[in-house]
Amino acid sequence: MALLHTQLASCIEQRSVSFGKDAERYRQHYAAMPLRELFYYLINEDEFPSVRPWAHHWVEKHLQQTRDLLASPETVPARLQAFTYTSDAFTARMAALYPQQLALPPLLDVPFSTEQLHYVLKQYAPAALLDGCWLQNISTTATNHTAPVARLFQLYADRIGDGDTAKHYGKQFQDLLRSARISLPEVSTRLFSLNQDVDEDAFAIPVFQLALSLFPRVYLPELIGFTLGHLLDSQDRVLRTLPDELLRHGLDGRYCQHYQLPATAGQDVQLIQEVVGLYLEACSDETERQQQWQRIWSGLVVHARLGEGWMLYLQEALLKPTTRTPHQKMVALMHAKVPYARNLHRNRKVGGQLINDWFAQDPFDAEGFLTVLAASPYINVREPHKSLLLTRSINFGGPMFRIFTDAEQTVMLEWVESLGLATSADTVGRVDVASPAPPASKTARPPLLLDDAADLATYARCSKRELYYHFVNADLYSDVLPTARKVAQQFFTQARADMHKRRLPEHLHLFNYSHEAFEARIRQIYDMEINAYEAFVAPSTVPREIMVWFTQQYAPFPMVDGSWVQHIAKAGMSHTEVSARLFRIYSDEVGNADTVKNHPNVYRQLLRDEGIDMPPTDALAFAQQPEIRDFAFDLPLLTLSVSLFPKAFLPEIIGVNLAIELSGLGKGYMQIIDELKYWKMNPYFFILHLTIDNIASGHTAVAMETVHLYLDQILATQGQQAMQREWERIWVGYLAFRQNMTRFDATLERQASLRFLLPLIRQNLKRGKDKKRKSMVAAG
Repeated sequence: MALLHTQLASCIEQRSVSFGKDAERYRQHYAAMPLRELFYYLINEDEFPSVRPWAHHWVEKHLQQTRDLLASPETVPARLQAFTYTSDAFTARMAALYPQQLALPPLLDVPFSTEQLHYVLKQYAPAALLDGCWLQNISTTATNHTAPVARLFQLYADRIGDGDTAKHYGKQFQDLLRSARISLPEVSTRLFSLNQDVDEDAFAIPVFQLALSLFPRVYLPELIGFTLGHLLDSQDRVLRTLPDELLRHGLDGRYCQHYQLPATAGQDVQLIQEVVGLYLEACSDETERQQQWQRIWSGLVVHARLGEGWMLYLQEALLKPTTRTPHQKMVALMHAKVPYARNLHRNRKVGGQLINDWFAQDPFDAEGFLTVLAASPYINVREPHKSLLLTRSINFGGPMFRIFTDAEQTVMLEWVESLGLATSADTVGRVDVASPAPPASKTARPPLLLDDAADLATYARCSKRELYYHFVNADLYSDVLPTARKVAQQFFTQARADMHKRRLPEHLHLFNYSHEAFEARIRQIYDMEINAYEAFVAPSTVPREIMVWFTQQYAPFPMVDGSWVQHIAKAGMSHTEVSARLFRIYSDEVGNADTVKNHPNVYRQLLRDEGIDMPPTDALAFAQQPEIRDFAFDLPLLTLSVSLFPKAFLPEIIGVNLAIELSGLGKGYMQIIDELKYWKMNPYFFILHLTIDNIASGHTAVAMETVHLYLDQILATQGQQAMQREWERIWVGYLAFRQNMTRFDATLERQASLRFLLPLIRQNLKRGKDKKRKSMVAAG
């Protein structure tokens, strides 16, 4: 019970976030960007961490607006009005919210046309492809051992398929798009965020979700409330009605089936209600409980406000004419092309004005330009196919050859043909809301990279212990990221140097990758480890004091078990096969959403059984424990630092993962288990890894499969040389962990010998006397 109370209390602690001295400059830079560009930087924030100050400001702005709204109950719908928390009041309100969702009418009372349906699917893409993204960082080394986080992690795992890409919500939505023959770029690319088939408003909700996800501890109660709103008060009347529409159009409806509401609330709803109860149960008194509850409720109301705004936008768009006139299509085409055509037309004129001057306008006057273009020599209204715009200008030898795609040339032809039939109303044709012309494009603002020199200086004098603390709490110290990257690179630089040293054991040498060579090498390493084990013969040659001391020195690493892949299922990555496999490993390490099975909790129980009660892992006091030596922080510094850059260091992470899973097999852990059992200490942490990491079907097998999968993909897309380069990076990651593990073992043994020299002498003397006594008894 004491463990559960500690887990809960650690969730309630108030957190703040630090961005470094240039935070305001970073915030202002991104504040000038449209939502679609912010979407791109947020989904790739591990490479653009300078966006974090803006993200924090954006979340706080929405929350403050919500707090102001709730302060005036008369402006809030009855279902969203705040109330004093009690278990009964909460249950009653939740019981009322769910039926209200069931009773909501569809957004439109008529079936969607094909064009309307395709429009809706494109607008849902930014949010649906990242479904659950607000929970992407919920489980980290600082929090994964706690009960509320474990349940939230389960909700996120469900949405990303729990290691099975076929069940991934976003992947299923991608399959839906394909079934409708809608082709959009990969969601994490700039091409996707700038795609004009997706309206600017479609990015509003996912931008908030991604921003909120960056601060899982700062805004944990609001995040709980946001999830509560998503499951109990989504008000999304489109997703609920889409399955029938998709069936009618013969499309893949698996994604939308997740949003069909059963008559009674399902497991997800029960889980999030449990989270609320567990979180509030840990509050120190009633005042704190009500404060935390109001924060949770604010999160729910933010979700409702964003959702209702989105429904209003979609409804207005769908009620507008969905068939664009040729003129409207041409206006949209002009807006799309003009930003790339400025200053390219030399002295050519239209309507007595230089085309360059037309295109230099900000905003660009598409209507005026098309009016003078229609009256120019470039257009032949009577014989549209003979128009210079459609012949000499865009054919081979013309100034605009290959400027327009075949589809765009069709738009141009339809426009010219329509000029002969056009009425004045059609000529001036308004662009409908459902498919608006993009605004005049401005030069995209580049990302603002962090000032690495300044941030590196901030942490330059930190000890290993201090870096451990800051890396565990990297979500609270954004300016530590350049230091984390540098630390990871240092580990890999050292490993690369070791890789070419003559004294390196033969089985650790780099070799040319092939499926067969790789399998043979790993089997060789595995057999060496297994064959090196010798059956335990009592009595133990290691004093009990040394075993207890060992568990203390090893603690910084198992307390961050799984850390190397803690961010591997981030939004934009989680749908990939490589990410899915590594996520399975992470989920196992943190107990598959069960705190009893959580590996750090299992190890903490071993320590408690020996009377060792360590501070929480994310506390500075943990890193500053004088009983733990400095060398004990090397391994976790490697895994923590590399985890923060899942894209940049993906090959190295795959290699580190392989080394860690193999290290749990063979002589090392088997001998530890024997010693712990002899001294009647709890060995289950090590037994757990000996079984779960097995080479037949366990983590080692998954790690090997991941290597093959990743390198096969590189070979298929980039060729043999690129594959060998990526393989070298994987092996560098493998060697970095393996060599540091070897150094840890050697240092541990050396320091244990010095620290426990007298007990060792006494034990050996006693063992000698016992042996002599037995010999005398046998002889007599």
